[in-house]
Amino acid sequence: MSTERLKILIVEDETMVGIGLQDQLTKLGHEVVGQAATAMDALAQFRDRQPDVVLMDVRLDGVDGIDLAAELMKIRRVPMIVISAYSNADQIQRAGDAGVLATWSNPSSRISSRPSSTSPSNGSARTSNSAWKRNN
Repeated sequence: MSTERLKILIVEDETMVGIGLQDQLTKLGHEVVGQAATAMDALAQFRDRQPDVVLMDVRLDGVDGIDLAAELMKIRRVPMIVISAYSNADQIQRAGDAGVLATWSNPSSRISSRPSSTSPSNGSARTSNSAWKRNN
């Protein structure tokens, strides 16, 4: 089975989390085109590197990751996945309202190459497909 190789931008201010994400994504055959630790760096890399997908930390150097995701989507619409060590209903709703494709809690869990509502290692992903279709 062949899967499309995606260009992914990681926006994460915790270096070790970003390295772990990059390692897993690379093992799955994707290309990580950059890792931004600040909102300003994320904006620059998003414009310059033209990623297919963005993984966005929910909290980034005092900036709300959901707001930053919405700002990036005003520049160019791509699937945005908000990652967090925890999630709650309000956060999931805000992300969906902002047009975020999914929220993913417990980013230290292994990334699955198959879309699912719950990953096999207790990490969970909640999709906002209706928001993505509505805003696309």
